[in-house]
Amino acid sequence: MNSRKKLISMIFLTVILFISSNSFIFLFHKDHPNFGIVFRTSLFVVFLYSWALIRLLTSKRFAVSFMDFVNIVYAIGFISNIALAATKISGINVWIVVGMSLIGFIINILISKAARKFKSDMYLSSTITAKK
Repeated sequence: MNSRKKLISMIFLTVILFISSNSFIFLFHKDHPNFGIVFRTSLFVVFLYSWALIRLLTSKRFAVSFMDFVNIVYAIGFISNIALAATKISGINVWIVVGMSLIGFIINILISKAARKFKSDMYLSSTITAKK
């Protein structure tokens, strides 16, 4: 799988994991769930990752740094989901949210590495094309 497809699939997976784990927190919470917050959070994660991916795919300046920023924001979000799951929900649901959040956290690290590889691959291919 080339670096572009790998990067896109990992971003898609982390968005799905974040939306799922965040939704489960609000769904399994003992108080009344607020689905407006879940909806806005879901739209925001899709928007930020899409923006970061478009910047990276079009070779914009500071694209990797922006992707790292988005990854840090949502890594903290995954940690927050773990903390909320541990304090607000119980039973097997805690482990579901913790598992999804840990996987999402690890994928965020892999996305940062894949973004750097993609950027270097694009630089190498543009250098080779320029020499021809």
